Parts: sequence; structure tokens; C-alpha cells
Amino acid sequence: MPAVIILFLLMFSHAVSAQEVDCFEASPAFKQLNDDYYDLSQGIELLPSEVKQVQTLTKKLKGKWQGSLEEIYCYGSDQSPRIKNSKNKVEAIITSDSKDLLVINLEVFDQGKGSNKKDKLYIVTKGQLYQLQLSEGNIESNRKVKASSGMFSKRIRESVISLSFKQRTMILVADFYSQGHFEARRKLVLKR
Repeated sequence: MPAVIILFLLMFSHAVSAQEVDCFEASPAFKQLNDDYYDLSQGIELLPSEVKQVQTLTKKLKGKWQGSLEEIYCYGSDQSPRIKNSKNKVEAIITSDSKDLLVINLEVFDQGKGSNKKDKLYIVTKGQLYQLQLSEGNIESNRKVKASSGMFSKRIRESVISLSFKQRTMILVADFYSQGHFEARRKLVLKR
């Protein structure tokens, strides 16, 4: 294996640990925007050149991937946070359409429960982005949506995603916030 690939794997393959997260910490966007955080009209519009760049990156990633998914979920209260960790095998298929420019469709094999579940990670979606940084082999995005959290309430759900890929390896770290406060992290390490 070339030295570049080994260095890449060493940089991004560290385990997701409870010490790396601070349950219920305010997101960087929430800290910066304060009350404006809840204004979903402040998203960015992608320029045609950015759309083309995302589409080019998506073409490189399209297809089937396999690997692992490590997850951390925070629950409890601010005063007494608790953390749940899990690590499972996963298969992923990268797709796109005219609105969702980069989506990772997951099939998670829960080894503890002996069951499978399907899930989606929306990486780049038009109309929901608040930040997007693109470079060769890297995507960083921040998206916010209003989502139901019960019969009568809506909550702001924010995802801050960093995706890096090199040749046949992809690493994704996604931090999830509810109402501007950290609630979960998912880390995917995938290979073709």
C-alpha cells in the first residue's frame, strides 16, 4: 500500500470516542448566529460552478461501498448526559438527483440485534445548505432543516458533515444537532 494511503488511513481511522464529544454543546453555527440560527431563510444558493463541482465529485463516488459505521448518541440532561456507542458493518450506495446532489444510502447490519436497517445521509441538498466547502477529495457541508419531533412540535435539525476520499477509501464524520445542541456523531469508514 502506498505511503499516501497509509497516512490517509492513519489520519482518519481513529475511533469515535466519547471523549471527542461534548453532549449538548452548542453547534458552531448556533454560537455564531444566536437567535438568527432559527431563521432557515439564510441558506446559501449554490452557484452553477459549485453544482457542477459536486456532480463531478458525486460521479467519482457513485456505486457500492462497504465498511463500518461508528455512532455516538447523547441522551439524558445537560446536567447528567449519558452516551450510547455502537459499531456496525455497513453497505452504502452513493446516489444523486436534481435536488439531492449527494446522498449516501445505508444498510446498517446491527450485529448486537441481529437485524438490518436502512438510512440515508444527505450530504449536499439544494435549498438546505448553510455552508459548503469543496476541494479535491473533500466536501464539508452544513445543512439545516425543520423536522417533526412529535405531534405538535418542529425542531431545527442541523448536520455538519466532513467527507474525504482518496482512491478507494472514503471517510465521513457527521455531527448532528437538535435546536443547535449536539446530539449524535456518525463516522463511516468505507472501501470499494
